[in-house]
Amino acid sequence: MKIVGELSNGNIIVETDRDELGQFLFGNLNPDPKELGVWMKNYRKKHQLTQEELARRIGISRNRVSQIENEPDPNITIRTFIKILGAVGGI
Repeated sequence: MKIVGELSNGNIIVETDRDELGQFLFGNLNPDPKELGVWMKNYRKKHQLTQEELARRIGISRNRVSQIENEPDPNITIRTFIKILGAVGGI
């Protein structure tokens, strides 16, 4: 991970790859995008949210929530991953 800049509010901009981001967010765990869908579905059900409600919180479509939850390789961008974590209180 390399710092490449700083915003006026003091936040830093970093350059990283997926493995480094996973290490930063999860320590020794290496998150598998396939597991994110299972985790997201469990979270949603535990908190009695519909796919539509969770989609609204994340800022994506209900169809995209369904894809992430059910497809073996949902092809999630880092941006969407961070939006999901923000929506469910993970960051």
